[in-house]
Amino acid sequence: VDEIDLVCGSDLLYAPASFEALLETMTQICKPGHTEVLLAYPPRYTEDIFLQQAEEHFELLELSEIEPGIFLQRLLRRPAPSL
Repeated sequence: VDEIDLVCGSDLLYAPASFEALLETMTQICKPGHTEVLLAYPPRYTEDIFLQQAEEHFELLELSEIEPGIFLQRLLRRPAPSL
């Protein structure tokens, strides 16, 4: 696959110990400045930990409650830094 436009995940933000592996995978498969990531989840109070870790590689485009008790994060892979 040359380019992935959209990555979707559900209920992935419950275990902070797995965030490093999740972000490594997301970073590898997402094209900078192109690929969007949608993550849906019930709140478990670990989402802020994930967002802090994701900031280096992903921009938060949207955070919304799509139905009572279910949230959606829309992220974009940040463009690679220019040298």
